[in-house]
Amino acid sequence: MECLRQRIAECGKTIEDNELIMHILYQLPSEYDNINDQYLKDLDDEKAIYLEDLRADLRADLREDLRRKYNRLMDLGHIENSD
Repeated sequence: MECLRQRIAECGKTIEDNELIMHILYQLPSEYDNINDQYLKDLDDEKAIYLEDLRADLRADLREDLRRKYNRLMDLGHIENSD
């Protein structure tokens, strides 16, 4: 996210946090709709939104998704339990 901001700055432009957050939200796949909807609502309500919070929520959602997929593979017997 910050990399994108730096690339924009190299072009002589700046981008506000809310603009960057909106850009990120509009580029997310549909799997992130629950996060997307909440952040867009917060933006509409003019609540303060921070890039670090968005990053943390996206990582947590990704970890949960990977955990569900791993458990599903274990339940199907495609992965052996290493305990």
